[in-house]
Amino acid sequence: MIGCWCHKALVDKIDRARRARTRSEFCRGAIAEKLRAMGLDVPESEAASPDRTGKGGPRRMVYPIARQAVEFNEPGSTSKPAPAKPAPPRKRAPKSKRS
Repeated sequence: MIGCWCHKALVDKIDRARRARTRSEFCRGAIAEKLRAMGLDVPESEAASPDRTGKGGPRRMVYPIARQAVEFNEPGSTSKPAPAKPAPPRKRAPKSKRS
């Protein structure tokens, strides 16, 4: 992978010139064109984007049932967690007298 920083003015010119292609496609094509102009053999397959099949990305979780609360037939029985008990009150330290 090759990455480089460019002035905003150059990026704006690239965006105007690239038309429907992505920046990466435009830059790969420009590099291949420059190398060919220098007399190097650059086949189209080398200038194409690399195959990304099976590379990275988050795995999607598929849940077998809907993730929502379910109520049972018995009254007062649900799959919802019980409400949290409030924390016991904290004792305050005695105030010191200022002199």
